[in-house]
Amino acid sequence: MNNNKLKGRAGEYLACFDANINGYSCSFTTEESEYDIILDTGKKLIKVQVKSSTYSRSKTSDSLSFTVCRRNSTISEYNVDMFAFVDIENRTVAWMDIDKVSKYRVSIKRNKFSLFDINSALHKLPKNFMKNMIKRHNTYYADISI
Repeated sequence: MNNNKLKGRAGEYLACFDANINGYSCSFTTEESEYDIILDTGKKLIKVQVKSSTYSRSKTSDSLSFTVCRRNSTISEYNVDMFAFVDIENRTVAWMDIDKVSKYRVSIKRNKFSLFDINSALHKLPKNFMKNMIKRHNTYYADISI
């Protein structure tokens, strides 16, 4: 198994761990599946695509960049309900409903991961939440001031 696959698998385990400690059951899918894990809320099953990263777009940036889909495809082609973006180095997970994800790439500042907790994602953040996101070049940045 190559290094990227190992990081991806580690991200899936971290996402399931985060779901478990927040009171949700989680199961892994097969490699052929369109999604990585199934989250059981007790009321419904949620299909989750896990994206893991250790990549910052610049050496001075504290943001991680996640490629969501190839430029010739769209998010709507995914058969998923939610994304789990995993910062492998800090072992943190940012959860987002598919409606909150940009077309190609998502960048999240490392110190903002906690704003995207699993409970907020499952309870669908308000539509005006995106006002707190900065969009540059089809990428949403979680640049939220608290």
